[in-house]
Amino acid sequence: MRKISDWVSNLKDLAAAKSDSSSEIDFTHIYKKRFEEAMDDDLNTPIALAVIYELITETNRLLAENKLSVATAKNILGYWEKINKVFGLIIEAKGEIPAGIQKIGEERKMARDSKDFPKSDELRDRLAELGYAIEDLKDNNYSIKKK
Repeated sequence: MRKISDWVSNLKDLAAAKSDSSSEIDFTHIYKKRFEEAMDDDLNTPIALAVIYELITETNRLLAENKLSVATAKNILGYWEKINKVFGLIIEAKGEIPAGIQKIGEERKMARDSKDFPKSDELRDRLAELGYAIEDLKDNNYSIKKK
């Protein structure tokens, strides 16, 4: 559940982005077809779940390489909402990040922008001590999550 929840959260973060420098790659049709074939095979949920996990793996790879466009993220989220009606999984909403934690995140971003990597590392470690993880995203953005 955590893997799926993190995946959905990362897709929502990207889908909410205003700028997009990635080209759209539509690869979901492969997974859609395989998922439908699994469901047509006497609701073969183990195979259907395997297809979902393959989609998650591919999406995460593209996210890590900054090759997933906003449009593709929205497309995948729409597809996820459709297939999740079959499983009915309840995905945890992101908790509100306290203002003090967000401020440390902004300070870290400024340190990274000015190439002050020791300060950036120090701020990342402070966030970890406070129970948060920071992840650098494309286009000089970042995401903070509760551990």
